[in-house]
Amino acid sequence: MITCHQAGPHPFAAQYIRMFGGTSWHWAAQLWRFVPNDFRQYSQYGVGKDWPIGYDDLEEYYYQAEVIAGVGGSPDNGSPRSKPYPMERVPASWLQQRVTARLAPDFTVLDDSTGRNSHSYDGHAQPAAVITTACRLPNRRPVSRRIAAQQAENSGVQVITEAVVYQLEHDAKGNIVAANYYDWNKVSHRVTAETFVLAANAIETPKLLLMSVSDKFPNGIANAHDNVGRNLCDHPAIGVTFDVDEEIWPGRGPVSPCSIGQFRDGDFRSEHSPFRIDISNASQVASVTKALAEGLFGKLQEAIRFAPRAIALASKMRLSSYPIEQPRDLEQQQGRAGFTHAIAVLGRERLCHQRHRKNA
Repeated sequence: MITCHQAGPHPFAAQYIRMFGGTSWHWAAQLWRFVPNDFRQYSQYGVGKDWPIGYDDLEEYYYQAEVIAGVGGSPDNGSPRSKPYPMERVPASWLQQRVTARLAPDFTVLDDSTGRNSHSYDGHAQPAAVITTACRLPNRRPVSRRIAAQQAENSGVQVITEAVVYQLEHDAKGNIVAANYYDWNKVSHRVTAETFVLAANAIETPKLLLMSVSDKFPNGIANAHDNVGRNLCDHPAIGVTFDVDEEIWPGRGPVSPCSIGQFRDGDFRSEHSPFRIDISNASQVASVTKALAEGLFGKLQEAIRFAPRAIALASKMRLSSYPIEQPRDLEQQQGRAGFTHAIAVLGRERLCHQRHRKNA
């Protein structure tokens, strides 16, 4: 696991895995489409810029990717579909059932759009592990390492592992002609080809381009305007964990099963970013095991009581390039009032931060 280090004013605490399959070994498998208005923000809301293409131009390609990954979810989530999801939804956990019922009718809880197996798919069996902890491994489809790679090898592709590319070479015209990589013994190797595709991630790909300096490209390849490695975007989030008035037993089933998606689009986008409110199904027994390990028997009873009744919400924004400050005034709440209070606080913190950035 790679943890990024930086000393800037807004630390970017990103983590990713540097191995065959990348972070598909450890992710929530969420595969959301954009909504149509994402492509026409300026025309629709007077902010940002419009894309040169529209949602309809990508719709068929979205579906092709969903077929490869075996994506399922709620169909009416703001992203129009010409064909149904290729994968049936994962059955709702007890937590999801209770949250859906308690938030209705004010808030609509949707199945997340995810690449998780609800049954055997594309010749691969459903994973046996369906009970999760805080880890995001079980019951999701690791596309990169297991399926796409196997299909590539079956078609004649050679996969080289334990290799780190450190430089790209180019010819007099600027075309890439070779890639140099180190194996784990720090022995350098050179690979030539007619076509090169860089698909590391948003950090490793620009790093490789910046490392590939030459007389023709003194600032790195594809960096004539000094934009490579800048303007990194993510989906920053703020979250809250609170107590409810019934046992919902988080931790059984996928860790990220559902969300409130009605804020993905709307007229408010002229003032602040769209967002989703994720409803986490992560296990809350960590506090129990920590109390046992540290011998804090005085807190053990409280931890045991809290574990089956705790729920975590996170407000995740899109199209932002800065981290969100953690909320400072979140308190444990009970019952349906707790749900709506937590949602209101998440929205207030998000809007206040947006205004702060706008006025800074």
